[in-house]
Amino acid sequence: MPIRGKQLEDGTITEDKLATALKAALIFADGSNAFTGNADLGGFKIINVGAPTASGDAARYDDLQVVLAQANQFRSVLCTGYVGNATVITLNGLSPSDGDAYVVTSIGTLTAGSLGVTTGDVVQYKVTGAAWVKLASAVGGVVPAGTRLVAATTTTLISPLTNATDKGKVADFAGVVNTPALSSPSDGEALIIGGNNAVGENTLYVYNGVVPSGQWVTAKATVSPDGDSIYVSAAGVKSGVQKIETSTSANTTGDAQDTGVDIAGNPAGDCAPAVFVNGVQVRVATSAGEKTTSDAYFSVDGGATARASSSIVAGDSLYWNGVVAGYNLSTADKLAIIYSAII
Repeated sequence: MPIRGKQLEDGTITEDKLATALKAALIFADGSNAFTGNADLGGFKIINVGAPTASGDAARYDDLQVVLAQANQFRSVLCTGYVGNATVITLNGLSPSDGDAYVVTSIGTLTAGSLGVTTGDVVQYKVTGAAWVKLASAVGGVVPAGTRLVAATTTTLISPLTNATDKGKVADFAGVVNTPALSSPSDGEALIIGGNNAVGENTLYVYNGVVPSGQWVTAKATVSPDGDSIYVSAAGVKSGVQKIETSTSANTTGDAQDTGVDIAGNPAGDCAPAVFVNGVQVRVATSAGEKTTSDAYFSVDGGATARASSSIVAGDSLYWNGVVAGYNLSTADKLAIIYSAII
């Protein structure tokens, strides 16, 4: 506000007062003055970020790529016969081949096997039994996040796949839409079909050639049965199956707070469960010593101690460290636990 014909009293504005006001309002390059609220960058990027070394540090693009590559390396697939997306009417009019799989785009009943389905379910036809079986159940009308299918190489593909470019590609679903992200396997890349009642379950395949003319062929591998991520028995080799459990958190305040969520299955011994809050992955303790430095941990004794990853079993409770994470949880927050299990 302009002050006309007036003078400020001596001492009203001093260097000390100016310095105090500026320090409260400005962010300094030396990091001595922290933000007091959320920063809106208006669509611009933060660049030249250092490598993260502790919980709460910002992750760089390269850091995320390493994590994704490690996750993909050990993930099995649901099937190798993904043909495309189709309505119930279309599926009921097909003469499918053994192993053909589809993402369903409507609600109804598949005649062969009298299988009730909804939009986002993944189904596969099995000649044995002459029926459709469900490989994955939709979550909110879309294929569950983390679902991985392989495009068929023998059956004619339909939308969103095309014969000219997509035969043999790996299809990854993010849990947002029913159109997957497609990637081309390299010559010699291997995968295994999870134990999920699919045609060829627990079979190892290696890709021979280049997309779209290459083929996924069965292969043999030397396996060391550790009893954790891989089981070997007279029936053959069995790999882990990805489990996705979703629920709503309880209200929490501070550290060592029970979220009200228990893990339902037994994780494979060397596969630590991943926990997501509203779709964002958080740090989970992998040993008892990480209880007070992690965002979350699993416990069997009311939160007193954290379970080691290799000891987590069905029924263990998920606890939240609100102070460590920087925020508490409420009943509006959606939790997801993703892990590999031997079934």
